Amino acid sequence: MRPNILKFNFHHTLIFSFALMILSPSSVFAATVFVKKVKTKITEKPSPRSKIVAVVNPGIPLEVIGRKGKFYHVKISNEKKGWVFKFKVTTKKPAKESSDEDLFALLAGERKTKADEASTGGSIRGLSRISERDAKNRGIKSEHIQAVKNMENFKVTSKELDSFQRIGRLGEYSETE
Repeated sequence: MRPNILKFNFHHTLIFSFALMILSPSSVFAATVFVKKVKTKITEKPSPRSKIVAVVNPGIPLEVIGRKGKFYHVKISNEKKGWVFKFKVTTKKPAKESSDEDLFALLAGERKTKADEASTGGSIRGLSRISERDAKNRGIKSEHIQAVKNMENFKVTSKELDSFQRIGRLGEYSETE
């Protein structure tokens, strides 16, 4: 009687393990995502510190073949495979094609991003004429209003932004899901 119970449990364990593999978020699945950031890195491993195997631009379709943490395992059109940070891609094809400015920035090797163009989890709205007038009416000092305007015009290179994220363990460099 004992061997039948073990056999029964083994088969159920095997079936359960197989089902878990199929339903796992890191399992293989086919989906297409589109790059939404200029100079998006495709890395050899699911880590921003891994060797870069390709650099792609907005609108490029990538076939998702798996997932691990905050990274998608993707296949690029030329059959090359790698990993991309999930917040660098979208399921919707971008309406805007790469601009001449983006192309020039790539050729120059540097792209500056204004603070009001930055994409973050939150929203950077900038100081509109209406909110500036409201700030003045509320007694906000003109130097504070100017400080906000200065922040809006502040520019950083992609390299500086990457370094800031790496040191602060932010974005793709963060260690939690």
